[in-house]
Amino acid sequence: MQDEKIICKDCGQEFIHSVRDQEFYKQQGFDNKPVRCRDCRKKRKDQRNNTNAQQRNNINSEN
Repeated sequence: MQDEKIICKDCGQEFIHSVRDQEFYKQQGFDNKPVRCRDCRKKRKDQRNNTNAQQRNNINSEN
């Protein structure tokens, strides 16, 4: 195994999928390589969390 260069699906920047990360993915049973860099993964996760929190607040305010 060796480090892999991957182009981020969202921002287009090249990032390294390190051997260490590859081993982690394998241990976790992930079949696919990452398609987003760390920054874009974090942005996407934050957006998802904000959307979920807003939905919970909307449900609570309706009751």
